[in-house]
Amino acid sequence: MTQRLFLFLFVSFFINGCGTLIQPRINTDPTTIRAGEYQIDPKHTAVLFKVNHLGFSKFIGRLEESTATLSYDHSKAELATLDAIINMSSVNVNNEKFERTLRNRFWFHTEKYPQARFTTRSAERISSNELDFLGELTFMGKTRPLTLHVTINGAGNNLTNGKYTLGFSAEATLSRSAYGLSLLTPAISDEVELEIHAEFSKL
Repeated sequence: MTQRLFLFLFVSFFINGCGTLIQPRINTDPTTIRAGEYQIDPKHTAVLFKVNHLGFSKFIGRLEESTATLSYDHSKAELATLDAIINMSSVNVNNEKFERTLRNRFWFHTEKYPQARFTTRSAERISSNELDFLGELTFMGKTRPLTLHVTINGAGNNLTNGKYTLGFSAEATLSRSAYGLSLLTPAISDEVELEIHAEFSKL
């Protein structure tokens, strides 16, 4: 019993120590973030969509597969660019049967429109670590203007992979009917909230 207790304490101490060892030093001063090209880390990225469901609650889904490149220089924030592609077949709502429904021709029609893409046309500095990316979203064969409000969370050396990493979050609101997806409105809201949390590795 004593040996088991000792082993348990040793393992707990080791695991807690590992957490301390891999914790990077994050610099939240945006003026110190390295300028250049970044690529998204798909393992540490979440793309969420939210719609009002019957007035009872917000229904939340995830899109699990994405690729993106980011060009960022704090001193020239207006030149920042983002190019992101989402695999619409990767929709995840924690219900396999409903996920198949969302992929069909009445909803995302992923067989015909497998991807959604956002590209920036310009950027505006809002605060020291906030920008608006003014761009276009192409979804279900239609391209419409979309503004992505971006927060640069900070950056530092990721000790788990040795890469300089930038923390990124963003949000936007769109009208799904603008892309031809008006099924079951207003029971399911026309307004869709997008929320993105991501890590970008410097190239």
